Amino acid sequence: MSQLCGRLPAFGLHLRKPQLTTHKRVATVRVHSEHRTNTQHNGKVWLVGAGPGPPDLLTLRAARLIEKAEVVVYDDLVAEVAAELAPEAEHIYVGKRGGKKSTPQADIDRLLVELCSQGKQVVRLKGGCCSVFSRVHSELQALCDAGCESRVF
Repeated sequence: MSQLCGRLPAFGLHLRKPQLTTHKRVATVRVHSEHRTNTQHNGKVWLVGAGPGPPDLLTLRAARLIEKAEVVVYDDLVAEVAAELAPEAEHIYVGKRGGKKSTPQADIDRLLVELCSQGKQVVRLKGGCCSVFSRVHSELQALCDAGCESRVF
């Protein structure tokens, strides 16, 4: 499996030696990063976009990843999806809403790294597309710097 690691140009970050491969209609970017560290742990973090909202609009891949997750770290817009598809998983709410108590992004980044370092299979479930109006770049960078395997779906 490849690891999306390094820096993403769409977020003002920089990739180093990207290689694009395709397999079964899925494009994967493999990036060799100078930030990579120890990858001794077997945890994985999947950054998954939940689409426009209702669980029946998820992609099949997103639904499968959520069902297999040991931990689902979710935001404000997808609590129903997390509860419905991963009833046995640990659920951790990290939502942000204007005017309400929110989880600081640095805490979310640390949490994802900690869970991955414990060998957990983690889904970071975000409402909508996981990279539009979200902080996926911060989460990816923290995971990459810690040597955690991560993918974006």
